[in-house]
Amino acid sequence: MTTKTKRLFFLFVLLLICCLPGLKINAAEFTNSLAEPLHITSDKLEADKKKGTIIFTGNVIAQQADGTIMSDLLVVKYGDDKKLNHIVATGDVRINTKGTVGTSRKATYFPDEKKVLMEGNPRIWKEGDMITGDMITVFMDSDRVLVEGAKATIYQEKVRPEDDGP
Repeated sequence: MTTKTKRLFFLFVLLLICCLPGLKINAAEFTNSLAEPLHITSDKLEADKKKGTIIFTGNVIAQQADGTIMSDLLVVKYGDDKKLNHIVATGDVRINTKGTVGTSRKATYFPDEKKVLMEGNPRIWKEGDMITGDMITVFMDSDRVLVEGAKATIYQEKVRPEDDGP
């Protein structure tokens, strides 16, 4: 089975799981808390209704209109009301959104606040500039970044050296 076929299969399984009457999780209700649908592909998926989690493992790609999160593991957490609480990506995390690239060991996405909290050697590149720190919070709808323990590399001519990219 090719990687693309595997991803489509697992997306199909996710949709099937979310639509099964016994689980009482409606895919429309689940994505209602998102402004745009969230599309996730991975090598493996595990859903646990009692815990309110869906766990994606291996080559995870989560895409929404605002951007993409790629990771080794992604945990989707939702409440009793089927509303998405947050998404935690761990492992080799890479985030692409609105011309910004970010990497870290862990990233937590809060859809209600449209923000991503990056931890574990977080780095962000935008227009040739690079920011790193202890913790980075990206506010996705306002093009704003908050960095704790900040270090920055800023290029006046906006030309990024080839060996300095993500």
